[in-house]
Amino acid sequence: MLSGAALAAAAGAAIGWYLSKTPLAWLAWTGGEWQLRIGDAALNLAPGTAPQPMVDCNGFVLLRLRTSAGKHHWLALTRSVAGAAWHPLRAAVYSFVSQQRFRSPAERPPF
Repeated sequence: MLSGAALAAAAGAAIGWYLSKTPLAWLAWTGGEWQLRIGDAALNLAPGTAPQPMVDCNGFVLLRLRTSAGKHHWLALTRSVAGAAWHPLRAAVYSFVSQQRFRSPAERPPF
């Protein structure tokens, strides 16, 4: 039977292998919507949606994105790759997510 550490190592290796096969992607806020660019293809996220942080380890964030075509994409971000854009990116993602938790426009904060 595998120990917890061996299982975690195997899962990490599998995720690393999968991510190494994934093409380079860019995530951007256009001022009105989120856009995901994978290679030469630009995909708009579904209206009114934003990247959903599923795992956040401070220096690593795993986002789930739903495109306007209804497909889900996973995007792994790291602080070392994002560089100076890391803090503004996280602030934008979490700002949008926090606003979506309110049930009506009257419940949303004025900022």
